[in-house]
Amino acid sequence: MLPNLNRKKIIIISTFLLGLIILSPVIALVIASYFSIKLPLVSRSFQRKVDYTIASIPFIPKNPKQIITKALQDNQNVKTASEVFTFGLESGDKSLLSLQVKSKVDSEDESNTSLEADIQGEIGQSKGAKLDLSVKQIGDYLFFNIKQAPTLPGYDFSTISGNWYKINLEKASSSIGTATLKDTSIKEDIAEKSEEVYDFFDENHLFGRIRKISGEKINGENNFHLQLSLDTKTLTRLINELNPGQKTEEKEIDSLIKDLTFDIWVGEKSFFINKFEIAASVHDIISGELLTPAAENKLLDLKISFELTDINKKVKVIAPKKVKEINSFFELLFLLQPKTINIPEEVLGISSSRAEFGTNILFYERMLHVITLLPKSF
Repeated sequence: MLPNLNRKKIIIISTFLLGLIILSPVIALVIASYFSIKLPLVSRSFQRKVDYTIASIPFIPKNPKQIITKALQDNQNVKTASEVFTFGLESGDKSLLSLQVKSKVDSEDESNTSLEADIQGEIGQSKGAKLDLSVKQIGDYLFFNIKQAPTLPGYDFSTISGNWYKINLEKASSSIGTATLKDTSIKEDIAEKSEEVYDFFDENHLFGRIRKISGEKINGENNFHLQLSLDTKTLTRLINELNPGQKTEEKEIDSLIKDLTFDIWVGEKSFFINKFEIAASVHDIISGELLTPAAENKLLDLKISFELTDINKKVKVIAPKKVKEINSFFELLFLLQPKTINIPEEVLGISSSRAEFGTNILFYERMLHVITLLPKSF
């Protein structure tokens, strides 16, 4: 018979070994999460849940993959927000193209998103190439006020400048036989592409190349600041992954873009994506009379940024009080070209410039929705 002391040692050692056996899969999953290792017989979706769980535990270290995994999931809970989107193209200290969209979005009802936006842009430094536009959308109605617009051949925006107009997009689009992509479909498409990018990063071990930069405050909240630079080879593979039907050569990308960098700021408590930026050097492929940059083949500085504030705070989009209603795209086209358009609508038909003009308006209206829904669709 074993002495009582030895029996206690055996029980302790056996309990420890049993606990180690039970916990070893958990330990392996945690180690795999921290080192971004794909474990055999474990699905990527399950490992993603492990990453999310670890990121959800306060006061423990978190790596970029864990932070991004939780941020992408939690960002789906963003229903309302104020946003600032900026797009800039510069040559040295000279601005060639700038666009800023300040918006408020309410997507609590994803099938009926309402928004308002102030859009300002400038091409070069020409007085005739500025855009100042306010837009509101409530239900099927689009309200717009064009305060200033670039000079375009054949269009006279001064005829409607400074006044609010509204148009029923559903009715107007059906009149030219065109259907638009709904907001729910836009969000689904963005989410699908986000998943593809995430899987590409995971499979190609790109999360391990993300730098953690010292945090900073945005919207009064401390943030994780993450940064990733993509080389031309990796960017080419990513583009081909997202567009399997088209084969893009590395030399094509190299002739367009250099030094692509992504920065993302994620709230330490909320895990909302408060801001992200894309910066790159791009070859001058759009020189000429429009932008007139300097030397040929000069690299231009491209920067795109998104910043969200007032996340999930109440947003109310109110229709303007004094509004002139437009019943069709033809009527709007008539207002912009009063001296050149004098043919009755029924004569023009669906294949006329009316349809092309209306399709262009719908394209830009949907693009505005893509911009405003992008941060909430990851």
